[in-house]
Amino acid sequence: MARRGKGSLTRVGKIARGVLGDRLWEKAQNRELLRRVWREVVGDFVAKHSEVGGIRGDALLVKVDDHSLMNNLQLMSPGILRRINDEVKGKIGPFRRLILRWDTIDREDEPKPEMSSEPEITPEQRARIEEVVKDIEDPELKEITRRVLARSLAREASKE
Repeated sequence: MARRGKGSLTRVGKIARGVLGDRLWEKAQNRELLRRVWREVVGDFVAKHSEVGGIRGDALLVKVDDHSLMNNLQLMSPGILRRINDEVKGKIGPFRRLILRWDTIDREDEPKPEMSSEPEITPEQRARIEEVVKDIEDPELKEITRRVLARSLAREASKE
């Protein structure tokens, strides 16, 4: 949650919806739902070599980085689509086709590039940041907010 006005809080989802707009927010939610359902339906191994790419009409677009796996997925597509449609019923779909495209996949288990070092900020600024984030309960969100604020303050200081 983020502070809005004096003492009131606004949920991050509401802020994101305001920034993205309802239509884009809905598309982002649907895409995340499809990614989760895809992994549940096809299993971890297949999900490691494939990724939901989007929706085109009544077709579910999927990127695959292994040609033999792509052939197997094509053969299994009626069953896969049936299971996906069961999971997302009433939210999106139904999907009648599975379109498979060969492409590279960003794998979560691959090492990510190192982030740049912590920005230079004063102890007073650090204390102010801690004051701002103290009520954020989610540790990951708290850390992300700390970093964003620190970088923002460091950039402003470098402009002066």
